[in-house]
Amino acid sequence: MKMIRSLSRDLGRILPLLALVALLLWLDSWLPKMTNEAILSPLLSSSALVLALATLSHCTRRVLFPRLDLQEIAIKAFGHPIGAALVFLGISMVLSVLLYGNISMLR
Repeated sequence: MKMIRSLSRDLGRILPLLALVALLLWLDSWLPKMTNEAILSPLLSSSALVLALATLSHCTRRVLFPRLDLQEIAIKAFGHPIGAALVFLGISMVLSVLLYGNISMLR
């Protein structure tokens, strides 16, 4: 039962990301045709690629470590100030790597 719950929770996280990737790629193909300018095209395509890689990373983590529930670990960590700080640091590092990946593709 726990596995089904985690699978439905994962699908709830993955499907909106994939929808956003599809929207960004659609905008990337549609916007330059309508405006005759492709200034946003690199930003849209690199953002879509970074989001797709983040989604793939989440799926890979779930396949390699199916019993690891990061939400449960984070809730336990919030019981102590150092644990909460480490969770905040981890989330900040993941977001900064995603931002760095997006920016490095734009160079």
